[in-house]
Amino acid sequence: MKNIIVLCGGKSAEREISLITANLVLNSIDEQKFKVYPIVVDELNRWHYIKNFKNDILSHKGEQVFLKMGENVLYKKVGLILKKLIQVDCAILCHHGLNGEDGTIQGVLELCNIPYTSSNVLSSSITMDKVFMKLLFKEFKINVIDYDYFTKFEYENSSEEILNRLESKLDYPIIIKPANLGSSIGINIAKNRKELIEAIIVAFSYDNKILAEKALTNFKEINCAVLGYKNNIIVSSLEEPVSWKEFLTFDEKYINSNKKYSKRTYPAKLNSSQEEEIKNISRHIFEKFELSGVVRIDYIVTKNKIYVNEINSIPGSLAYYLFEEENLCFTEIIDKLINFAIEKNKDKNSVTYAYKSEVLANKNIVK
Repeated sequence: MKNIIVLCGGKSAEREISLITANLVLNSIDEQKFKVYPIVVDELNRWHYIKNFKNDILSHKGEQVFLKMGENVLYKKVGLILKKLIQVDCAILCHHGLNGEDGTIQGVLELCNIPYTSSNVLSSSITMDKVFMKLLFKEFKINVIDYDYFTKFEYENSSEEILNRLESKLDYPIIIKPANLGSSIGINIAKNRKELIEAIIVAFSYDNKILAEKALTNFKEINCAVLGYKNNIIVSSLEEPVSWKEFLTFDEKYINSNKKYSKRTYPAKLNSSQEEEIKNISRHIFEKFELSGVVRIDYIVTKNKIYVNEINSIPGSLAYYLFEEENLCFTEIIDKLINFAIEKNKDKNSVTYAYKSEVLANKNIVK
């Protein structure tokens, strides 16, 4: 039986959503196949093994656990020494946002040679940063909405120039987003300069870099998930999350999801050519960005054009609900994620990373 750790929490603004995702995983994973250990990361990035997390998502009773670099072993502290708790066969990543989707937790697991169920360090960090993601979309000839970006340092030193540039390049309405945040946190639409300045102030409270986009009207939001590794790829059916506002807010996604003004159309109602194009683009993105595990790709669809909005490398609920039409239940998706993670880890370990040379034997170099 494989030992699986389910990692969630952290200091991200999306912490609570991460806890919900992990709880869903714990209640869906096949416990006949896997021995599961819930690990909740606190706001100081300390790891805690909370045995009862499956039954009590608010539980904070647990013991602090540790990793040693170079070992795929989870330790607990007994007195003044570290004692082995388990050897970790795979980590299911349920982190969202900072220290979860940005490649940092992936880097820790890489240093311990622990397989994990998400994209690698580089792919994760790129897809977390909306600006770099947009730049790569353009490189891969994928349609994106007109945009601009700037840092807090740049804005503090030339705010008037940046405001003029945004108004000239994008025109109102303009949507302002923190570059490295999800779940619609810190996002606002500005219809005039006063609102633009206010939106920038809010966004800078969450990030030091801002993405500004032309806000479209008369469009549909469409979501598509992709599950897989290498050439074993499953593209989901499409979903249209329906919002009563100009964009789907955090509260609509997670808090008010049972209210009638926040709903979804699944499968989304699109013509067959649009549906096929979105699925083909999703597969193309998955391959070009070297993604793995499960991702959700969000689109903006107008009458005549399809724009890619962003990639979520660890989507809320691991996007299991988008695979209903593919007859995949969450338990099966978790099985596949674990298998993909272990296969990816084996592929990594098959590569030679070290090269032995006699350079240090040269006495003229080493003094």
